[in-house]
Amino acid sequence: MSEEEFSRKYQAVVLGATGATGKALVRELLIADKWNKVTTIGRRAVADDVFSDIPNASSKLEQIVTDTDAHQFDQVKSSFDVSAVFCCLGTTAKQAGSNENFRKIDYDLIVNGAHHAASANVTHFSLMSSGAANANSWFLYLRTKGESEAAVNAMNFRTVSVFRPGVLLTKREIYRPAEAWTQSLFSKISWMLPSNAKEIKVETVAKAMRIDAEFRLAQKSVPRTILHNAEIFELAELE
Repeated sequence: MSEEEFSRKYQAVVLGATGATGKALVRELLIADKWNKVTTIGRRAVADDVFSDIPNASSKLEQIVTDTDAHQFDQVKSSFDVSAVFCCLGTTAKQAGSNENFRKIDYDLIVNGAHHAASANVTHFSLMSSGAANANSWFLYLRTKGESEAAVNAMNFRTVSVFRPGVLLTKREIYRPAEAWTQSLFSKISWMLPSNAKEIKVETVAKAMRIDAEFRLAQKSVPRTILHNAEIFELAELE
């Protein structure tokens, strides 16, 4: 890596910044010296207590509150003039209220955001997906995740990284009984599971997303890659 590449500063947009992984990622980017501008675009701003303990965070962070549909993205398209876009958008059909609303978030919003990023010639797109994402799945959640991955990978980015973590460990603002039960179960049997099925903290995923983006922005690397738990853990342990 040249001295110029080593000293280069990056700018990021985070979509889905108010979710568990998104908030952890915003913290990662604000703390890291290599990132001098972090912009969140969403229906809500990230709460101050997420970054209030980080020195100079307010000077690096811009929060744009808007309805994140295709037309509203048009109104903020200049904000996509950045090095990388991180997408942590995601919900469940139950939380969204219907299968249709779920798909609007987990497919339409993701693809619309990626489209605007590609149109702005963003170099790297990082997508938070699901460990078992599969465009051919019978299950709506996994099929939608797989279809979102395929749509993003088909766009004109120099590099795309798709993260497929195992069971995410987090404390959510909105209680999801099924997810809480799954987390409890996996914490008891994690020792006997293969690495790609193990539980993983959202902070670990966020750290890996940040490190991966820095690597791909600084060097010529594989244009498209999928990272499962094993690769995520490995990346996060580099620092």
